Amino acid sequence: MPKYLLLKHYRGAPEPHRPVPPMDEWAPQDIEAHMAFLRHVSELLEKTPRFWENYVRPLLDFEAGGVHRYLTTAGQPNPYLQAVEANIEEVRRLVRERTGKK
Repeated sequence: MPKYLLLKHYRGAPEPHRPVPPMDEWAPQDIEAHMAFLRHVSELLEKTPRFWENYVRPLLDFEAGGVHRYLTTAGQPNPYLQAVEANIEEVRRLVRERTGKK
């Protein structure tokens, strides 16, 4: 099963809802707003693993009574939790790559 699906319109694609000019034609305040947005996304990525480890996972394990254990076959790992853990590890990798930290 493919992990990613790339859809591409070669011809006949609809016009964009709101055409966006190239960045060199943007107003300075638009560039600053875009860069602020990118910084915000970067901060969220850095905080995501801690949010999972310190809030969400304990919430699932304790506050929700570990109900996720009942969503799988006895003795088998939970595919949902495995997918989340894999995504968290990918976020960690991206942050390490971007910041140069190990």
